[in-house]
Amino acid sequence: MLAHEIGHNLNGVHDATTGYILSPTVTSTSLWSALSKSAIGPQITNQGSACLDPCGPVLCDRVENISISNITQTSFNAQWNATSQGEYLVKVREKGQSTFLQSFTTTQNSLTITPPGFEICKKYEVFVYNICGSSFSALQRIIIESPTSQGCAFFNVQNPLGWENHQAQFNNTSVNGTSYFWDFGNGQTSTSASPVVTYTTSGTYDVSLTVNGIHTTTIQNAVNILPTFIAPFTVAQGGNMDYSGMMFCPFTISGTVNLWEKGTSSGTSSSPLYTNTNAWKTGLSSTLPVATTKSALFTPKFDLTQYYNYSLNFDLSVHTMFCNGPAGMQLQYSIDGGSTWTRLGDDLSFYTTGPNQPCALATQVFTDQIGWTNFFSTPTHYVPKSIDISFLSGNSNVAFRFVASVSGIFSAGYNADGFLVDNFNIAAANAIGLAIEDTRLTAELKSGNRPYLSWSIDNIVELSKYILERSSDGIAFSQVNIWSNENLKQDNVFLDEPITSKSYYRVKMVDHNGKAVYSNIEKVIPTTVTTVEIKPTLVNKTSNLNISVIGERSDILNMTVLQLSGAVVSNWNKQFPESIDVSDMAVGTYILNIVYLDGHIQNEKFSIY
Repeated sequence: MLAHEIGHNLNGVHDATTGYILSPTVTSTSLWSALSKSAIGPQITNQGSACLDPCGPVLCDRVENISISNITQTSFNAQWNATSQGEYLVKVREKGQSTFLQSFTTTQNSLTITPPGFEICKKYEVFVYNICGSSFSALQRIIIESPTSQGCAFFNVQNPLGWENHQAQFNNTSVNGTSYFWDFGNGQTSTSASPVVTYTTSGTYDVSLTVNGIHTTTIQNAVNILPTFIAPFTVAQGGNMDYSGMMFCPFTISGTVNLWEKGTSSGTSSSPLYTNTNAWKTGLSSTLPVATTKSALFTPKFDLTQYYNYSLNFDLSVHTMFCNGPAGMQLQYSIDGGSTWTRLGDDLSFYTTGPNQPCALATQVFTDQIGWTNFFSTPTHYVPKSIDISFLSGNSNVAFRFVASVSGIFSAGYNADGFLVDNFNIAAANAIGLAIEDTRLTAELKSGNRPYLSWSIDNIVELSKYILERSSDGIAFSQVNIWSNENLKQDNVFLDEPITSKSYYRVKMVDHNGKAVYSNIEKVIPTTVTTVEIKPTLVNKTSNLNISVIGERSDILNMTVLQLSGAVVSNWNKQFPESIDVSDMAVGTYILNIVYLDGHIQNEKFSIY
C-alpha cells in the first residue's frame, strides 16, 4: 500500500491489468509496470533533490587552494581559501610514517607551522580539514620537502649481509653533496663518495654518512657479519639459539616482509608452535602474512676440511593449513660466499613434499616444488631432521640458509604459524690427518704493543700454504698474513701491528689437497695504551674543545685538526694543548688526528655550531 500511494504522488495512475503495484486492486508485489515507470521516472529526477536533500547531512566543503611557502629548517608557511565555517584541523607527519608530529585546530587560514621534530632533508605530509560542527570535510593533502640545498646524506648498502672478511659496497645517493665522511661502525672511516669496506669480525654494524659536515644519516644494523667455525659445530656453540651477539641472521631475499624472529613462544590456538627455550620462528606471535616474500635464516660459515664425513642436524616445527601452499620452507647451501645457492637434498624422508607427489608445493612457493609443509593443518613439533653432507667435505667456505617462502596469490591458508628451527648442529666423523709434526706457536709482546709471533714447521714439503690468524675472542679468527709456495720456511717469525685489546693467534697449515690443521692458540695482552679523549664532541663557538691524554703524552708524535676535506686547520708537534679555542673556526665538522710514536693513528670527530 505504501508503494502504491507513493506512486500516485509521483504522477502514477492505475494500471489496467493486475499484478502490479499500481493495479486498481492492491496486491503483494514488487513489480512496476512499464506505464508506471515511464510516468514516475521523470518525477524522481525532477523532484528527488528537493525532497531528499533536506533529509541528508549538511555538506562540509573541503578546504581549497592550499599553498606552502618559506620552508626553513624548522618551519613553513601554509595558506588556503577561507571557508564559511572558519575553523580548521591541521595535521603534519613525515611521509611514510603513521605518527603525526603535530595536530591542532585553528581559525587562521594563513599561518606559520613549526612541527616538533621537523628536520632538513625529509618529506612531510600536510593535511587540512574544514570543521563543520561535529563533522569534518574530506581532507586536503599536500607533500612538502624540507631544505636540501645545504646537502642531504642518503645511502644504501648493496650487499649488507656476509661472513668474516666480507666486502660491503656503499652506494651514495646523497643530494647536493660536495664532501663526505663515513663511519662504518667497525673503527674504519672514509671520505670517498661510494666506498667498499671489508668487515673482518662478526657482528652487527651501524653505519653513518655526513654530507658537507652538516647532515648525517645513520642506518641501524646496516651491515651484518656472520662468524666462521671449523666443524663440528655443536648446539652449545650457538646452535641452541641461546647465544648473544651475531650467530644466525634473518634476511629478506625477495619481497619486503622479514618472516624470521628469535625468541620464545608458548604457543596459542592460532599460533600453536611453541619453543623449548629460544628458537627462530616465522613470527613469534603472529600468523603468516598475506604477501609474496622469501625470507631466509642464514647460518654461520663452516670449514668442512677436517673430517671425511659430516651430517647436518636440527629440530623442525611446521604449521601450515594446506600441503601445497601458500607457504613452504627448504634448506639451501652455498660454497662460494653466498654468491650462488643450491637446495640441500631432495629425499622425501627429509622434506615432506615434492614434484609428482599427491600434494606438491605450488610453483609460486618454490619452482622446484620441494620443501616442508603440513598435511591436514596438523602442527608438528620439534621433529629431528638430519641429512648427510659428506659430499661437502674439503670445502672451507660452506654456509646454509633456511628459506621460508609465502605466496600472496592464494585465497586462504594464511592463518597458520609457519616454521620453527632450533638445535642446529653439524656432526663430524673420520678425521683427516696431515703428516706434519706438531707445530708450536709462541707469542710475546714487543715495544709499542706489537705482538711478536714465532713457529717452526718440520714437513713444509707437504704444505701448499700456511696462514697466521688473529681473533678478539679466541673463537672467530681472521687472516693476518699468508705464506705460500717458495715463501714457506721451517722457522718463521712475524711482528704484528700494535694491538689495543686482548688478541689470540694461531697458524693454519693447508696441504696440497686443501686439508688443514691448526697450531695451538696463543693469547697476547697489551700494556696500557695511550689514548686521547675529547669533550664535548658538539662544541659551541663560544666554548673550548677539551683534550685529555690518558697515558703518556710522550707517546704522541703530533696532533692535527683537519676539515673533512683534509685541509689542515691547526697542527702541534711537541707541546700538545689541553683545550682548543674554536671561536675562529667555521661551523661544521672536523677531525682531530693523533699520530703516535709507534705508528698507529687515532681520529676523533667533533662538530662546531
